[in-house]
Amino acid sequence: MKNFLFISCNFPRSYFHFTEALKNVGFNVIGLGDTPYFELEPRLLSSLSEYYYLPNLMDTKRVEQAVEELISRHGVIDFIESNNEFWLGLDAHLRSKFHVTTGKGEDEIEMYKSKSLEKEYFKKAGAKFARYTVLSTFEKAKEFAQIVSYPLIIKPDSGVGGHSTYRINNEEELKEFFHINVVQEKYLIEEFINGELVTFDGITSKDGNVIYCSSEVFPDHFDCVNDHDVDIYYYGSNNVPSDLREIGTSILKTMDAKYRYFHIEFLRMSEDKEGLGKKGDPLVMEANMRAPGGYTVEVINYATSISSYEVYARAMADLIKEEIIPLHRQFSAYIGRRKNSHYVHSVEDIKNKYFPNVLFHQEVPKGLEDVLGDDALIARFEKEEDVYEFFAYTTKKA
Repeated sequence: MKNFLFISCNFPRSYFHFTEALKNVGFNVIGLGDTPYFELEPRLLSSLSEYYYLPNLMDTKRVEQAVEELISRHGVIDFIESNNEFWLGLDAHLRSKFHVTTGKGEDEIEMYKSKSLEKEYFKKAGAKFARYTVLSTFEKAKEFAQIVSYPLIIKPDSGVGGHSTYRINNEEELKEFFHINVVQEKYLIEEFINGELVTFDGITSKDGNVIYCSSEVFPDHFDCVNDHDVDIYYYGSNNVPSDLREIGTSILKTMDAKYRYFHIEFLRMSEDKEGLGKKGDPLVMEANMRAPGGYTVEVINYATSISSYEVYARAMADLIKEEIIPLHRQFSAYIGRRKNSHYVHSVEDIKNKYFPNVLFHQEVPKGLEDVLGDDALIARFEKEEDVYEFFAYTTKKA
């Protein structure tokens, strides 16, 4: 029996689906996390052969000691994974330390963490992307703005999701950014591209082949990044556009993405841009080599009617040789509503009108409301136009 060490298995809380699926395909699943034992999901605990609690996973020496203890009890570790962008570096460090070869080691993981380094791989893959530079001084940033014009996007080179991402509309806002922020970490500054955020998500096999995939569309993603009072809405489809699949697959091969859940973000251009492409062309933004955040894994699962948790587990066990193709086209719509907004229609109204389309409803855990909304619902539809009708109904204000 192979040992799978799941780092930070307690966050997000839904990750017990991963540990259950891994156990079901024959792994001995061991958990290491920073949530006290008695606060864990019962289903997480029942899927683990052991849970090792550490109050601080940032204490690398103590984490190493914990893994040594776990190896003494369970034997050689075959997989070390968190499926969480924040812990990619720790995952890689532990793989190198304990000679685990089923994922990137410490000397390679930077390609999965650094947005600037990623762009070198995008270039090798033949993918186009917005112009950028590493942020240093206000004067240098102003020079870059004179070349590409406003607005600009500023984001951490090694950030997590949309955290600390800013849209800068003019020189005054750029000056204010430098006044407020002490730029200690590495930031990128990019030209703003008008377009719609679309994704290529899925899972790769032992050989790096895509064995499961889907796509999401985020109609107003920049509003959500910059205004935490707006509703969050997007939708998933099991019909991946051919251009996203082609470019995304090339990126995965270039980045040697094996045994990975991936989330590659593109902007589909809403206008022609000299040197970049025509209206409708996709530009790659980021390649995230982990499961997408929030409730997006659930959106993917409902869009495909296939559990990606189970596909992931079977891929880790090398039980899938060919791509899994959904039976028919369908869409899953996510809406995250705000508690301080006054809506025409209540949650009960939504459930009644869209019964049996609404498959998921949950209050968002504290601390995640800014990016997910306060009240989350997911509904599934056969037609894309029904998705937009659902969004219009659920976001209508009184």
